[in-house]
Amino acid sequence: MRSNSRPSLKALEVFEAVARHQSFSKASEELCINHSGVSKHIKALELHFEKRLLVRNNKQVQLTDSGQRLWEQLTQAFEIIRGACGIPHEKNFIEIKVPVTFAIRWVLPRLSRIREETELNLKVTTAWRHSVDFLKEHYDMGIVFCDEPSDEFFYEENLVAVCSKDYYEQLQGLSDQEILNQANFISPNPSLSDWELYFSHTGLPGAQISADRMLIMDSMESAITAAVKFSGVAITDVLYVQSELANGQLINVFSRTVKTGLGYKLTCVPSLRDSREYETLLQWITREANSQPARILNKEAVTAE
Repeated sequence: MRSNSRPSLKALEVFEAVARHQSFSKASEELCINHSGVSKHIKALELHFEKRLLVRNNKQVQLTDSGQRLWEQLTQAFEIIRGACGIPHEKNFIEIKVPVTFAIRWVLPRLSRIREETELNLKVTTAWRHSVDFLKEHYDMGIVFCDEPSDEFFYEENLVAVCSKDYYEQLQGLSDQEILNQANFISPNPSLSDWELYFSHTGLPGAQISADRMLIMDSMESAITAAVKFSGVAITDVLYVQSELANGQLINVFSRTVKTGLGYKLTCVPSLRDSREYETLLQWITREANSQPARILNKEAVTAE
């Protein structure tokens, strides 16, 4: 890189638009310059930095590692410029992507309180995928489940095996071993990963459950619904069934809860990482998610090593 020169502001603006849209055509439309003009600005920027910033595969644009770092810094820089010039953010609300079960079972019942107590106008979109790609998607924030341990969780997964009050009455008098040998079970996914975690940490011999006694669902929400309405033991997170456990609609079958070491993060676009909005929402959901009633959790608890 030439130390005595700087890239043009226009080239940086063009690159930011291309990276955000992942499209030369959309950047061209937004900035009102032709397609070849966009290409020239990108080429000039790559010559300046002496690095490839993006790769075009068919009509898809992908950022290189260098391009990703530059885009994140430019996003923050342009936000600062807009603020200094008194240009308001294009939206007066925050779009947040939330996994289906987390949204239905936790966020939506609290949405009015969140808006009132944080003074944030949240627009919630539910999704089956537990991830968000801010380069490809238009969201400002996202709640994501992480299948690797992290110190950034606002809530750590806490699994519990539950069934309806009626089905529990049928199981009463049976030992844990007899329940495993006779009861019907419900998994929120085909991989049975949640049950495997639960059994590995509790020491219960889950391998003895035959395939014909395991009902496979597509989410924890559907697994909970099946447990409430039908005869079966479902695995879910305590966070999602606080009310049902408290009012006796669902029962903690094995009197255990398991902290798996996995959990949920609140993510956001780079420009909001140090913002009041992000910090306010993070503090609120952290406090609320970890304030589960003691009467729900006073059973035997198991923590992942």
